[in-house]
Amino acid sequence: MAPLGLQHIGVPSLIVSTPGPIAWFRKNLSREIKIVATGNSRLGALALKEALDRLRNGGVVVMAADGGDGKKDITLPFLGRQMKFTRGMAVLSRLTGAPILPALATWGDCDWTFDFHLFDPVTMPPMGYMAPHAWEREVVAATVRRFEEIVKATPGQCRLDILGQLSKAPMADDSGHSNCEPFRTIDHSARSQTSRAMDSKAHFNTALQRFVGAPRLPASDLRRVQMTKLRDLLRHTVDHVTLYRDLYRKHGVTIDAIADGEDLWRLPSVAKDDYLNAGPIRYIDERLDLGTLKTRTTSGSLGRALAMFATEEEDVRLRASLWSAWLSLGITHQDRLFMMAAPYLERPLPPIQSDFAPVQMSVEETIGRFRALQPTAVIGSVECIALLASEARRRDLPERHGVRRIFPFGQTMSRQLKEMIQAGFAAEIFNLYGANESTWIGCECERHDGLHVTADRTIVQVARFGHPDQPAAPGEVGEVIITSLMRRTTPFIRYRLQDAAALDPTPCPCGRSSPRLKSLEGRVQDFLISTRGQWIGPGAIAIDLSAGQKAIVDHRVVQEARHRVRVSIVPGAGFGTPDCERIEQVVRRHLGEVTVAIDLVHEIPREASGKRRRIFRAFDLEMSA
Repeated sequence: MAPLGLQHIGVPSLIVSTPGPIAWFRKNLSREIKIVATGNSRLGALALKEALDRLRNGGVVVMAADGGDGKKDITLPFLGRQMKFTRGMAVLSRLTGAPILPALATWGDCDWTFDFHLFDPVTMPPMGYMAPHAWEREVVAATVRRFEEIVKATPGQCRLDILGQLSKAPMADDSGHSNCEPFRTIDHSARSQTSRAMDSKAHFNTALQRFVGAPRLPASDLRRVQMTKLRDLLRHTVDHVTLYRDLYRKHGVTIDAIADGEDLWRLPSVAKDDYLNAGPIRYIDERLDLGTLKTRTTSGSLGRALAMFATEEEDVRLRASLWSAWLSLGITHQDRLFMMAAPYLERPLPPIQSDFAPVQMSVEETIGRFRALQPTAVIGSVECIALLASEARRRDLPERHGVRRIFPFGQTMSRQLKEMIQAGFAAEIFNLYGANESTWIGCECERHDGLHVTADRTIVQVARFGHPDQPAAPGEVGEVIITSLMRRTTPFIRYRLQDAAALDPTPCPCGRSSPRLKSLEGRVQDFLISTRGQWIGPGAIAIDLSAGQKAIVDHRVVQEARHRVRVSIVPGAGFGTPDCERIEQVVRRHLGEVTVAIDLVHEIPREASGKRRRIFRAFDLEMSA
C-alpha cells in the first residue's frame, strides 16, 4: 500500500517485491512507479542494481519489511512471536546512506478507504562501529521495534474480512480508472518536512553513513553526486548570497555555463579578505537571521579570523563529516580515542570511548588522561601529537604501546615531527587535511601515497602560484582553491585557502576513485622566494637547517623582504659560531645572496591560533615582483 500512498502525495517510487503485486494493485499505479521482482538470484541482482541507482539519484524505494524464505532474512521478536524480516532494507541503506522511513496503511472511515501514514526515519547506529552484517542486523532490529511501536498505537486495524474482499474486488474498472478514492494521507512526516522533523541524532547517523561510504563509490557515481550538489549550490548562492551575486555580475559570468568541474575555472576566485570586507550580512544566505545560526571561526593563523555561519542541519552534517574520517579508516566502537587541541573534538560520540586534552592543558594532566584512557588511537594537531609522543617515550609509558592508529592534522607534517611521533608510538599514521571553510579536504588511505580528496564534499582545484584562474599541471605544486559542497549558509566557491599542494589524478591501488593531494607543503605564505624568483618550499629549508643537528632544538625562519631573512634559534648544548655559519650557508643555498640575521631565543612562540609557524614569508605576493 505504501507506493499508492506515496503516489497520492506526488512521490514516485521503485517497488522491490517478491512475488509481484496482484492485478488490482498494478492497475492503480501510475506510470512513474516501477516494479522489480526478486524471485531468483538473477532477478535479485538486477533489482539490487536498480534500487541502488534509484537511491543514489535521490529517489525512493519501497519494500516490505517482513521476509520470506530468503537465506539472509533475520528472525526477530515481533508482537510476542518470532518473525522473519528482510535484510535488504539495511543493505540498501548501508550501501547508499539512505534513511529508512516506516510507512503504514490503516483503515479509514469506510471499508473502501485507507489512511496512509509516513513516519520519521528510523534512528540507526553510525557506520564503522561494527562489521557490515552486524550493523545490518541492528538496523533491521531498530526498524522492527519502530514498527511494533506504531502497530501497538493503532489497535483494531487487522480486519481480514475486508482484506479478503479487496483482494478479489478490483479497485479500477476496465478503462483503468479507479471507482473510488482509496487513500487519505495522514501527514506524520511529509516529504517536504522530513529533514526538518528529523532529530539531530538520526540526521547525524544518516549523514555519517553517506560520508563513510562515499570514498568507495565508482568514479562515475562520485562525479554525478558532485555535479548535482554543485549545480544546486551555484543556483542557491546566486539567488540568496549578495557577495557572489554581485561578484558574478561584475565579471559578466553566468552559472548556466557551468556544466562540469572544469568549467569552474570560468568563475572568479575569492579570498578571505573579500568576506571580511563584505561583512556577514553580504556573505551569508540573506533570508536567514544571524542570531539563529551556529558560528565557527577560522584559526586566524594568517591574520584576522573569519566568522562562518551554519544552520543546525549544516552543523550536524559538518560534525558527521568530521567523524567519518577515522571511521572510514578502521576505527570501530571498540576503540578508545584520545583527542587533542581542536575544540570541536571535545564532543564525544557514544558508544566510542574518548577523552579530550585542550591545547592549554598542562603536560601532567594530559599524560594523566592519556594513561587513564589507555587509547588505541590519537587524533589531533600534528605538533600536539608529536609532543605527546615525545613525552610518552621519555617516560616510557606502557600505555603508548596500545596506540595503533594516529590521525594528525592542522599543520604540515615535517620530517622532524613525523620522526617524533614514530619514536613515541608504533602506530600507523593517517594524515588528514581540512579547513573550517569546508570540512576534510583530503584523507590518507592505507597505501600512504597522497591524501584522497573528499570529492562528495569538496571540489579541489590547484592553480599556478599568483594566477588563480590558471590550472597547474598534474603533479605541479600550486595554490589550493576549494569549492565547499557542505556549506550553503556561508558558501565558499573557488575560495583561495592560501595552501600549497599538487593534485595527482592517477588511480590509487587502494580502489578509491577520487584524485589525491600530494606535496602538501602548507600555506602559500610559508613559501619563500629566492633572489632568482623561484618558489622555495618550507620543507626543503627545514630539513637542511635542523635535520640531525643536536645543537638546534627549534627554529623559525622569516623572510622579511626579498633580500632579508631573520632566523630564530632555540639553541641546544654546544651551539656556537660554526652553527651560525652553517645556518647562513643553508639559507643562502636556497634563497641566494640575502642578508641573514640570527637571533637566539628561549622558545618559538605560538600564533594566536595556537600553532607555531616555523618558516614563512612576511610580505605579500605582489611585493615579490
